[in-house]
Amino acid sequence: MTVRRLTPEDAAAFKAIRLEALEGYPGAFTQSYAEAERDEVAIYANRLGAGPDAVFGAFVEGELIGTAAFSVRKGEKIAHEGLLWAVYVRPGTRSRGLGRALVSQVLEHAKPRVLMLQATVVSDNPVAQALYASLGFETYGVEASSLFVEGRLIDDIHIVHWLGHTPDAWPLAAAE
Repeated sequence: MTVRRLTPEDAAAFKAIRLEALEGYPGAFTQSYAEAERDEVAIYANRLGAGPDAVFGAFVEGELIGTAAFSVRKGEKIAHEGLLWAVYVRPGTRSRGLGRALVSQVLEHAKPRVLMLQATVVSDNPVAQALYASLGFETYGVEASSLFVEGRLIDDIHIVHWLGHTPDAWPLAAAE
């Protein structure tokens, strides 16, 4: 297994695995399959360019089998927050540590860039909840009925990882 940052050349593979995730697990993601399908491959390529935002992929024998993405929140007052999103590992390749490796890579990438990394995990995914907790994420709230998917309401659990920082000792705050 190899975990690396995806590049614009990986855009078609990223779109394909993103669509697979959204189609197979519609209750686990905010974006719908139809929304993601409408996006051209060029939009995916733009997400994979240089800069602080990044998408990481897990590869086995050259095949993209998992993803985890990082974005810095946009806006002067919220740029200290990072977002973990698009965490997915293909069925049949799970329970091999790929999710842990992907999220760990995002944590490493995020640490020098933001004060905290936020994410949401659906309430009916205890495996993902356990993974995040084992990596140091803490629950800070539950958004009841935040998603309406296929006729059912799903709660989102909001989680945060402080990346070893405290607000007063955060390296980027000291640079101001």
